[in-house]
Amino acid sequence: MATTEALEQYVRELVRQGDVRTLRAVRDRLTSRRTQKAARRAIRFMYDPVGWAREVIDWRDGQGLTAYQADALGLLPKKRRLAIRGPHGLGKTGMAALTVLWFATTRDAAGIDWKVLVTASAWRHLPVYLWPEIHKWVLTLVLLCWAFSRGADRRLARCRGSAAQNPLPQTPERERDPARK
Repeated sequence: MATTEALEQYVRELVRQGDVRTLRAVRDRLTSRRTQKAARRAIRFMYDPVGWAREVIDWRDGQGLTAYQADALGLLPKKRRLAIRGPHGLGKTGMAALTVLWFATTRDAAGIDWKVLVTASAWRHLPVYLWPEIHKWVLTLVLLCWAFSRGADRRLARCRGSAAQNPLPQTPERERDPARK
């Protein structure tokens, strides 16, 4: 069963014989191998966010990480925390989205329980800028199944906020209505 042709022939023979039990075992073995292969690939990138971004993102022609983004992402496994300052349009939010996806997909594929804490100076920056950016980039993953390896019904992320002066959870409705603050 080393080649695809041999596997197909084996499956055809099992179908002719009506051996449903063995067919299910072969299916489960192949599914398990596919999952293990994705996990091994994810583990390879667990400490290499730059490699992950280059290999796993389906970049369009002429697109890719800028030099500063690659340098900053390369520091993440060592420093574990990063702050970047720059003007509008530099790609900071896109890099933050890639960072969240890199961490989530590699840890999830490896079977590690994970959480990502993301902060912003104002609540609206998360639902208006970061989460849509994450949703945009998740659609460009070469292996989209990485983001949903434990089932499509599982939520990838949840957004909650609070303020130091007001410990009540901040919601978009609360921000829009000054009387509710």
